[in-house]
Amino acid sequence: MIYDVSVPDSVMEAYHTIFNPGSIKLVAQFFSKRSSLFAEISHPFEGRRFEQSSCVIYSHGEMIGVSKFPGIKASPVILYFKDFIATLWFAGRIRKRFDLFIGADCLNAAVGIALRKLGICKQVVFYSVDFSPRRFPNRILDRAYHLLEQFTVDSADYVWSVSETLREINSKRGARQSYLVPPGINWLIDVKSNVPRDRNRMVYIGNLSEEKGVQLAIRALVVLRRIVPDASLLVIGTGPFEKELKAIAEDLGLANIVEFVGQVPDQAKVREMMSRSGIGVAPYTSDSYEPYAFPGKVLEYMACGLPVIITRVPSFSKVVSDRRAGLIVSYDEEEFAQAAGRLMVENDFCGEIRGNALRLAAEYDYEAIFIGVLNAMYRMNKTR
Repeated sequence: MIYDVSVPDSVMEAYHTIFNPGSIKLVAQFFSKRSSLFAEISHPFEGRRFEQSSCVIYSHGEMIGVSKFPGIKASPVILYFKDFIATLWFAGRIRKRFDLFIGADCLNAAVGIALRKLGICKQVVFYSVDFSPRRFPNRILDRAYHLLEQFTVDSADYVWSVSETLREINSKRGARQSYLVPPGINWLIDVKSNVPRDRNRMVYIGNLSEEKGVQLAIRALVVLRRIVPDASLLVIGTGPFEKELKAIAEDLGLANIVEFVGQVPDQAKVREMMSRSGIGVAPYTSDSYEPYAFPGKVLEYMACGLPVIITRVPSFSKVVSDRRAGLIVSYDEEEFAQAAGRLMVENDFCGEIRGNALRLAAEYDYEAIFIGVLNAMYRMNKTR
């Protein structure tokens, strides 16, 4: 049995948010309910970098304060410095000492290390949510980023990694205490509900960048519609590759078949849209950094009762395959189309995969994940 005995009394989290924040938002949901003081610092990312940073303060689940830091339009490097300063400013305004600081990515964890030096927080978690051997095209900028990443691994009190592959990398890089903390799920679809479902509609949710591979699902539709004439694709999210994706759909004569709905802030609405679809897709390219990360969108698909089509890029794809919660494909239009067609046409097969997907998602309860790692940290500290 897991006992909820080791939750710190005061916690601060800082992260960069995109359309689908996943596990970093669940950190806030977990601690905001349990800690007497929890500060959630959110910085905009990528296409939303001009927006304001925010700090929301909670006490045992009740929101007790909100602060904003002005947004600016500048180069990414300048904006990262702005976010660093914003986090320091938020921490200074609160005028409290925190037991734990959680920084999602090395940029935010570095601020926590500075706050620890200033005596504003006691311990720092570097929540390692992804890894890329080459993060930036610019060689100097890329080198600087990886030096900062190594610094946070060396200096943080704890390193949480979203995948076992990433945990092994961080352990080899010298993490003091290295823990596996995958994304979790805080809901499952009611399988007894009568929500109408379009079996022949695929859905993608997340950031629209080239390495996420949505272009494969679009191109595969040309082949797929020869098998299932009313097959379609719903794309939820936005990002730097959105214009190119729309152009691909237009060039293939699929403008009315691929629906782009953009960013949908209401997560309940997002879940409803996914639940009304038939298949969740995660077609990462071989250039993606997902081999090291955990594809949180796949958990969300499965929690909606969606069988998944995923490329072999993320290590989690093997779990999906072993548990028969989806179909694993190469980055190939024909193979993708055949997999989708099978799920759309074979009712019994699709039903089996859907049931397996729900069962697998249920094993990733976010509260159990965080309580488990906090208790492991607590036990380790008692033995030191």
